Amino acid sequence: MGTAWRNTNERALPGVEMDNSLLIVVKDLSDNTVGRAHCLWLIANELGWETHVVSLTGKGVWAPLASTEFAGCCHRAKDVDELCRYAKKSSLIIAAKPLPTSFGTAMMAANTTGVPLLLDIDDPDLEFGLSWSPIWLALLFRVVAPRTIHDFKWMASMIPQYVTTASNPTLAKRYDSHLVPHVRPDTGVGESSSNNDVVFAGTPRRHKGIAQLRRAIGAIARESRPRLVVTAPAPRDAHPWEQWVGPTSMEVGLGLVAKASMVVVPSLDTVYSQGQLPVKIVDAMMLGTPVVASDLPPIRWALDDGRCGTLVTPGDPDALRKAIMAVLTDDRAREKAHCARARALEMFTPASQMESLRQAYRAAAH
Repeated sequence: MGTAWRNTNERALPGVEMDNSLLIVVKDLSDNTVGRAHCLWLIANELGWETHVVSLTGKGVWAPLASTEFAGCCHRAKDVDELCRYAKKSSLIIAAKPLPTSFGTAMMAANTTGVPLLLDIDDPDLEFGLSWSPIWLALLFRVVAPRTIHDFKWMASMIPQYVTTASNPTLAKRYDSHLVPHVRPDTGVGESSSNNDVVFAGTPRRHKGIAQLRRAIGAIARESRPRLVVTAPAPRDAHPWEQWVGPTSMEVGLGLVAKASMVVVPSLDTVYSQGQLPVKIVDAMMLGTPVVASDLPPIRWALDDGRCGTLVTPGDPDALRKAIMAVLTDDRAREKAHCARARALEMFTPASQMESLRQAYRAAAH
């Protein structure tokens, strides 16, 4: 390997032929795409690697992570030249997402400095951007942002030239990638609670099924008195049995998950959600909180075909209602939660994914 790829201030790991420091290029420091960079950072820390997360855009670090140790490793570069200076001190560049503002920018830095590049794919962003569903969005893209479609096609054409990692088996199979799932540190089992809190943690975008969840909870609100807790601002039609806590820190969000009766991830069956593993499922599994989630391929894999959680038909409020009632009244839900925690400790901790990231690193470097 050429010496221009080395950072001589880093210590080498046993069995690794080079010094290890990572530059993760993200789309925007202030949006939720930084969440995946945080997962990679956790694994790199476990390996003893130094990591910097850099973007050309963003006003501060994404709010849920702004007060964490991770934020101290995040930097806004004023231009590509400054980004290249970070790259020259690194032994590997990781582009987080196959987007022009991350992958495209990272390719420029790699071509300029000679540092090898690895692409990480955690969501089906290209599939969504290039799909014809929903039709109104496809038409909007083609009328308002034709350049975006061109850029997405270019990104897709460049992917086969690089080693890739993916966050779930659906994407790993699609892109012939090294599987590196989302990870969380083990903070222990959540507090045992007798409340009926049903937590939806995350941003309630259209494909995440929050409308169906609200209808399901509304149908049983007077009977079982569950409370729906959502980490988003309250809508105009908020109900008395709903608590909208607004965007919050990762620490507060995990606290809600730890004390909840269950976490519900009611993703709809869309092009995007068919390839997405919401990290809040991993949070709940790690904390031993029961999970109710849509039966979609990445989610089914994470929950071990339903052995570690309750799977429901996507977009069906009645099925969601029945599943929520079952978890509130059936002790077997807690048994599944114990199974989920054991699976999370085996598959979704930083330590469990050290070798996966190390193998991807070696493949990209060589």
